[in-house]
Amino acid sequence: MLKNIPIENLKEGMVFSDSIINKYGQVLISAGTLFNLRHLSLFRTWGIGNVSVHYANENYIEESENEELKKLAIERLKRRLLWEPTNKIEYDIYNMAISKLMFDIVNEKGN
Repeated sequence: MLKNIPIENLKEGMVFSDSIINKYGQVLISAGTLFNLRHLSLFRTWGIGNVSVHYANENYIEESENEELKKLAIERLKRRLLWEPTNKIEYDIYNMAISKLMFDIVNEKGN
């Protein structure tokens, strides 16, 4: 079920239904990204108070596959990036990209 909620009410297992865009029109988080606690600091930095979310499929990631899935996501991300994160904000963005890639990989398997 799609909901527009305050960021303080976000819970693990929720997925962003719409891309999160800053005041300059830049995409901070793509639609379909699984929420993690690191997103909160990004929202606070940009003054984002509400987001549109829905719950992910209950079978999003089985615990036994989590580490392998994360390694695959990191490999894919490293092939795309020409830099390594060097500060907290870059690490937050890097980890959000990993979460998004994990979500995309799971969805590839389902198709």
